[in-house]
Amino acid sequence: MTGADQNDHKASEGNLVATIGSQTGLAGTLKGKAQRAILRLLAGGIAHPYVQQIRENLDEMDGRSKVNMMLAEEVGRQAITDPEMVERAKARFLGDVYRKQVNLEAVAVAASAQLGEDENQDEYDDPEPSNDWMNAFTRVAEDASSEQLRDRLASLLAGEIRKPGTFRRSTVHAVAEMDEETVQNLNKLMPFRSRNYIARGDDWQSGEYFQVALHLGDAGLINATTGLLSHKFSLNTAGFGIYVDDKYGLAFEGTPGTFVDIPIWLLSRSAQEIVKLLPPVDEKLRLKHLITVVNKSSLKRVILGRSRQVNDEEYSISKDEVVWGEPFAGSFIPTANFKFS
Repeated sequence: MTGADQNDHKASEGNLVATIGSQTGLAGTLKGKAQRAILRLLAGGIAHPYVQQIRENLDEMDGRSKVNMMLAEEVGRQAITDPEMVERAKARFLGDVYRKQVNLEAVAVAASAQLGEDENQDEYDDPEPSNDWMNAFTRVAEDASSEQLRDRLASLLAGEIRKPGTFRRSTVHAVAEMDEETVQNLNKLMPFRSRNYIARGDDWQSGEYFQVALHLGDAGLINATTGLLSHKFSLNTAGFGIYVDDKYGLAFEGTPGTFVDIPIWLLSRSAQEIVKLLPPVDEKLRLKHLITVVNKSSLKRVILGRSRQVNDEEYSISKDEVVWGEPFAGSFIPTANFKFS
């Protein structure tokens, strides 16, 4: 394709997006691969080239005739010969096409609104969502009739456009199968999330969190029914052990050689991606919740602060606050090993 042809093709894409946008409310600021992905979703979502013709011509006599021919051809492929059955099949087919397109456009509008807020669309990585991923996403989005599911899928699509490979195809299907109870239960555990697990309390063997765990375990989002796991590390000879999350971490001080044991439920791979779609919980608040489930019998204090990697194995924490135990006068906390397992 020559440079002129490429320019003509881009102009044609832009015009089509503008046309669809004027009908659906798509963000007019989309460009580059964001624009192309939304176009692929809408124009390529239903594998029948006459969907747009149906939209444009339904109110015209000639248009209705063309639509009838198209529908008859589609129904004919299914070898239906009963005239009354043919009419019912045509009506059902047209209704199904319309329903799927409405759902796709609702997801596309919500995703474009998120993408249109990005000021750095030109800085997106060059790779685009793969055809396999877009095909899987389209099939799910066609059946997204609730506003809640449409919003979740829109966030998923926007995230995949920004950085392809963020969400696996299995996660697309997992999101589609989540009902509101599952979403609410997953949200209940988010204050206790750290890295790829949930820090669970010893008293969660019954009551509300036990029921939440059973539900999410049945949904394949956590490992609540496959045994009790823990993240364990020892305090060094200076009596310090360090745990890091994202930007912040915890310094545990206590009896040298003793262990800090954090009981956990592991998040499934799909759940690790799904939590990116949920309302974020402040990292410092999550770390404070983590402290509540740790056995502190051998500890003197726990300090929260920004984490800094010293070398491949060691980290330090700059004191922000003592979140449990005795006061700590200094600001320097000795380095300690941290390895997540």
